Amino acid sequence: MIAIGGSIGTGLFVGSGRSFHTDGPAAVVIAFSLIGSMLFTTVHALGEMAVTFPVSGASATYSTRFLDLAWGLTMGWNYTLSWLIAFPLDVTVFWVLIVAINFFGVKDYGEAEFVFSLIKVLAIIGFIILGIGGYSGAKYWYDPGSFAAGFKDLCSVVVTAVFAFNGTEVVGLAAAETSNPRKILPKATEQVFWRISLFHIVALTVTGCLVPYNVPRLLEANTGLPSVMNTVILIGVLSVGNSFIYTCSRTLCALTTQGQAPCILAYVSTKSVLWPISMCHARLRPSSEILPFFTSAVGVYGSYYGIILNFLVLVANFGTAVWPINGTLNAIFFFQAYLAVPVALGFYASLNVIKGSSIVRAKVMDIISGRREIDPTSLQGFLYRTYSFWC
Repeated sequence: MIAIGGSIGTGLFVGSGRSFHTDGPAAVVIAFSLIGSMLFTTVHALGEMAVTFPVSGASATYSTRFLDLAWGLTMGWNYTLSWLIAFPLDVTVFWVLIVAINFFGVKDYGEAEFVFSLIKVLAIIGFIILGIGGYSGAKYWYDPGSFAAGFKDLCSVVVTAVFAFNGTEVVGLAAAETSNPRKILPKATEQVFWRISLFHIVALTVTGCLVPYNVPRLLEANTGLPSVMNTVILIGVLSVGNSFIYTCSRTLCALTTQGQAPCILAYVSTKSVLWPISMCHARLRPSSEILPFFTSAVGVYGSYYGIILNFLVLVANFGTAVWPINGTLNAIFFFQAYLAVPVALGFYASLNVIKGSSIVRAKVMDIISGRREIDPTSLQGFLYRTYSFWC
């Protein structure tokens, strides 16, 4: 539920509407389906690693251990900075409530996030039911059409879809604070993809059948019902801001414990309030002689598929930054759309020079630290455990 709360927000409620209007329904559904398949492989790889190594920091920690120290630093600081840049919007709207929720610790954060997620999920289910009731066939996919400008549309929506699915990585970050990760995380990993993909893809398909992409009212709100959805969107903003505090603080704490950030950032109060997964999985599995307790449903080949799709997303993002759909190339638009890539590469290159790090070889990987002991009873069947308890 925490992962759902972090990933259902303005990307789905607002960004998808803009994509429908500028790119067409087919481009939206195809792009979200492609990114959903990439998410499936990524989340399963993350779930396998989080169950095996339930450590703080998730992707940043795994990158440091299984890829390269400089790349782990880049991942951790890039992830933190991306949230720090986006967070002021949420703070402006709900800064008192966000701070209050996270001030009281993980338990209160989880309860609040559960409520926020439940509201958003119910709103989407209600929208799907109402949309099916007004279903008029796929006539709008023929007139005015399913694409607005061809292949360029698909590349544009891919970037929006990646943003809309952002937040699913919270599953991995929560592993270190989960009492029984071997039992809880596999269920969370298996359910997250189906829940998120169902809510995203089904809702978007229904929307594409209800209204043509070229009508202005797609981006308007002239009745009373949008006021209800606006409330849900504001709750989504609050939920995303709430997730930011949780994820960013855990990432900073992990960087600090590894000596990669100022030690003051690792301060923890009495309530425990804290002031590229696919590549890691592809390298970890062949180097480990111990089969993980929970394994990815798509295995190492799924991680290779995820790596390829991630690369294609970067290519699509670059293409839309150089050749915008509605406009010509200009430096301001290019760096607004593609600044993260040169920043990350520059960060990685600088750290490589400063730290003198190199890619971690498989034979020297640390596959022991962070493993939790296996409770033998958890490996036994339900009937055997019930019999042992009563007899």
